[in-house]
Amino acid sequence: MLDIIRRIIKNLPTVLIALVLSISAWLAAVSSTDPNEIHTYAHPIAIEFRGQAADLVVNGDETREVSVTINAPRSVWQQLNASSDLVHAYVDLAALPAGNHSLPIQVFVDAQPVRVMLTTPATMDISLEPLVASIFPVQLVTRGEPAIGYQAELASLDPINASISGPQSQVAQVIRLRAIIDLTQAREKITASLPISAVDINGNTIEGVVISPSAVQVIQPVSQKGGYRNVVVKVVSQGNLADGYRLTNITVQPPNITVFSEDPAIVETLPGYIETLPIPLQNIKADATIPAELNLAPGISLVGNQVVMVTIRVEPVESSLTISRVPVLVTGLADTLQATLSPQVVDILISGPLPLLDVLKTQEIQVTLDLSGKGEGTYQLAPNVLISSPEIKVESVIPGNIQVIVTRK
Repeated sequence: MLDIIRRIIKNLPTVLIALVLSISAWLAAVSSTDPNEIHTYAHPIAIEFRGQAADLVVNGDETREVSVTINAPRSVWQQLNASSDLVHAYVDLAALPAGNHSLPIQVFVDAQPVRVMLTTPATMDISLEPLVASIFPVQLVTRGEPAIGYQAELASLDPINASISGPQSQVAQVIRLRAIIDLTQAREKITASLPISAVDINGNTIEGVVISPSAVQVIQPVSQKGGYRNVVVKVVSQGNLADGYRLTNITVQPPNITVFSEDPAIVETLPGYIETLPIPLQNIKADATIPAELNLAPGISLVGNQVVMVTIRVEPVESSLTISRVPVLVTGLADTLQATLSPQVVDILISGPLPLLDVLKTQEIQVTLDLSGKGEGTYQLAPNVLISSPEIKVESVIPGNIQVIVTRK
């Protein structure tokens, strides 16, 4: 037994050397197939606060993200790159009193094996303040003015008070809560949900506080002043358009206006509209926008600097016309060749504005047959029609094809 023990002790160094060599060989093999790599984690890492006391709050807008450089095998990096929630960072606020603190940022990784090489930043400056709350009335602030002749009445708010909470230094700056409503050109009641903001003595918004509720329901009545009335503008026209044209539309801008009388009973008797003075349509051949005068009854005046513009839209009356026996001209034929056409004239059906058709001359129409590159032979070709006025369209050519026999001269 002693001899066995002696032999084991004698051979122990050799056994240990062999074990170390085998482990080294295994590590080298593993390292060659899955080598370690050092990279910066690509996904943003938000810094969490842990252990924070319920009566304290973090104040300030310090950087809340951290960058981490990690040493890990390639296979682990494949896991890290594929997920955005495997690396976590936090600072421990447990048992810390109110005040300023510089705390280390701690990082842990939900994958192994890894080693955190560098954390940037390594520490975080924290300002802990007592969490306070207060209640303020909500003040409605108006912007802009209602339309001429209208007035804003007393608005109703729900709720009329709201609470704010946050760091003591921030809450101490708040002097009121406000909601802003825009009354620009308002003509009727406004019902809206408006955000509430906290402001300081200079009217600047205070950030970093929580307002509850965050919005107020507002009903803002808007009514018309006595002696004022909003009425529709009715366009009155006279006469007819020039021959060959038709009226497609008449519009007025603005479609309604505000009038005033010192005697409210006069405006109440209006039928709900005011007519323009007659607008002559004679000889109008194109779209036109013109100012219009209003036929105001005695004692009624137009409020403010209102201008009524009437837009008249016209278009030519469309018609059609057949031009008979228009000769066909040959173009592009080689000098050594001659062409025989059958037929030599065509009829053309055209359409377009009637005023243009009435003055169109046959000389303004040209029918051609392009024989460029054509040699001896018989062809069936469609003629080309050119008309001087682009507003006139060719509907059809009769016949649609012409027989052409090309021979040598």
